[in-house]
Amino acid sequence: MSPRSTEQSPRRFLTDRMLGTLTRYLRFMGYDTMSANSLSPGNTREDTLLLDIASKDDRILLTRDRELARRGGAQAVYIASEDVMEQVRQVAPASGSSSPGSG
Repeated sequence: MSPRSTEQSPRRFLTDRMLGTLTRYLRFMGYDTMSANSLSPGNTREDTLLLDIASKDDRILLTRDRELARRGGAQAVYIASEDVMEQVRQVAPASGSSSPGSG
């Protein structure tokens, strides 16, 4: 039986520099997750660059920066908690699955 074309592909994420541990958890769970830490440091326009990457690569931007999340609109999720397990639970709705890794 062939895969159904109506199935959504797993969400892809882009994390800001404040979410290094969450990035590792998401990668371990099988999510395609890019980190701002892979970008050149010191870019004064990094927030704009992150928004551009999220849009171009169809990624959900995960950030601890409220203003950046606001600017990103539906393409961004503000991560409120500093606890990584809470962060993972918060990402579940954005991933399109009931729990990360099940999609």
